[in-house]
Amino acid sequence: MTEKVEISMLECLAMLNNGYSFADMQGITPEQMETVYALAYQYYNAQNYEQAVKLFNGLCLFDPSEQKYFTGLAACEQALKNYEHAANLYSVSAVLSGLKDPEPMYYAAVCLLKAGRRDDAITTLKSLSEMGREGKDKEHDQSFMQKGQELLKVLQQTAE
Repeated sequence: MTEKVEISMLECLAMLNNGYSFADMQGITPEQMETVYALAYQYYNAQNYEQAVKLFNGLCLFDPSEQKYFTGLAACEQALKNYEHAANLYSVSAVLSGLKDPEPMYYAAVCLLKAGRRDDAITTLKSLSEMGREGKDKEHDQSFMQKGQELLKVLQQTAE
């Protein structure tokens, strides 16, 4: 077990400014964070979204730089029909990817549609054409970019 060290508020802010997370400051290891993530993911797969939300919220708080934590939280909020909140969380996830991963933006658009924000969904879908990564993620990204283009086409045709 790691030893807890008390730090002042100024030291805490300085550490956060230097790239440390709350997990780092509390001595929570990446392995422990991964264990909590696995449990949250199990709750999500078991459709126990309320429990999953609690764990994903904690993960996002303790390490706000990890994209998959925000994606997991967004998926839970989407399943709970909290579409506005889910769209915002998916957007955070996309930003954490450096605006390269189109998957969270695709789901943000779907949530915006379900929230009745059609124009915002269209704008979001248009942004997918600027996204995508090379390498092993290229095929995955292209599939979400294609889905986004197909949905955008349907939305534009129904607007006419």
